[in-house]
Amino acid sequence: MIIKASAALRNEYGVISDLAKNTKEPIYITKNGEGNLVVMNIDGYL
Repeated sequence: MIIKASAALRNEYGVISDLAKNTKEPIYITKNGEGNLVVMNIDGYL
């Protein structure tokens, strides 16, 4: 399971995008230490 803080999504979008693409795993985004979003590559979604 890949977990990143919301700040990483804002500051490292390209890194997170590549990570989702290369690992083909959803990435869990937290805000204030709590689960908030799940980001995944479009190919994995479709």
